Amino acid sequence: MAIRSLQLCLVFAVLVQLAVSAIVKDDLIFGLPGFNNKARTVRKLVHNANWTSLATISSNQLAGFPMIDVVAVADSPVGGDSTGNIYFYLSGSGFVTQNINVINNVTALFVTDDELDCQNQNMGSLQPSCSQAVISGSVIQLNVGSQAYTQGQTAVLSRHPASTNWIQNNNYYLCQLNVENVYLFDSDGVHNISVKDYYNDKIFGIFSFEEQ
Repeated sequence: MAIRSLQLCLVFAVLVQLAVSAIVKDDLIFGLPGFNNKARTVRKLVHNANWTSLATISSNQLAGFPMIDVVAVADSPVGGDSTGNIYFYLSGSGFVTQNINVINNVTALFVTDDELDCQNQNMGSLQPSCSQAVISGSVIQLNVGSQAYTQGQTAVLSRHPASTNWIQNNNYYLCQLNVENVYLFDSDGVHNISVKDYYNDKIFGIFSFEEQ
């Protein structure tokens, strides 16, 4: 009987170890991006995002002060694999365009709760385990007909089909964020991730997206 109990305990311990190893390997903790692979965490945040807060440096009445706008983004079509490329449309008459025409420095914020993952697990959006990514760089206007333009347009229109109603107006143009700096904020603190590591990590289209 004692031997049988010992065997069961050993089997249980092995199963627990395998389960923990699987969680660590997949970098998931409680269903949220994990903390072992920082680059992958950022890629998951970007891949799961339909929106970002895009900050620029004001060039008008508030010259020198930060300005911010909410921008619809996509790194892939619905159900597609992660690319890490951040595509979005900008208005030619908007203040973001006015600002980057003077100083082309922008910063985008990506949060775990874009899909309410934290709230659905009874955690606060600002809880340290609910990661945030800050990506800065410059804006590149994509050339119509280029491969990048086709990929970006497919991604954005797939995630945001309603955008077809407004991109024809106000001189909208398709852009990509030229990633220069990547930072992750999580329960381990602040992490500076190289652009190479950010793009080298691979994740696949395991998420579902809804127009918001």
